[in-house]
Amino acid sequence: MGLVIPATSFRSVDFPEPFSPITPKVDPFATSNETPSSAVKVWSGRRSERRLRVRSALLRVLNWLRWTKRR
Repeated sequence: MGLVIPATSFRSVDFPEPFSPITPKVDPFATSNETPSSAVKVWSGRRSERRLRVRSALLRVLNWLRWTKRR
């Protein structure tokens, strides 16, 4: 039988030094978003309908209060 050499596994690897800094110079979160925030909003069904009903009811009450003050 011939010579058998077991496979060697290294526990650490030495990587070469980078050519440029690892941390970016420009913060990607500091750039402006190309999509306007109004385009991202989606109609959320029942919750939005309820908010609209509550808002319109409050506006009716406020208008009624203004009207009664004028009398």
